[in-house]
Amino acid sequence: NSYNWFYGHYWKKFIRYNDINLGKNIYCIYHGTVYGAKNYNGIKYNCILYNKMCPTVNDFNGFKASFLGHIHKKQFMDNDYTIDY
Repeated sequence: NSYNWFYGHYWKKFIRYNDINLGKNIYCIYHGTVYGAKNYNGIKYNCILYNKMCPTVNDFNGFKASFLGHIHKKQFMDNDYTIDY
């Protein structure tokens, strides 16, 4: 089974691929703002969450793909099209 789900928002900690370390294809689902995401006006977010910077694209390294929510503008956050709002 390559579908594993981990949820870190309750603990106010972003769970990275290396924190899980199962050696499998793991998909990330994240509902929140990623640093540099654009709103519907094209303005980039420069955000702070829980007194820490919002996750960056690098925080999603290692996941097979990452599916993002919260921002309602369709956009890919990486050049490989694996981090998607």
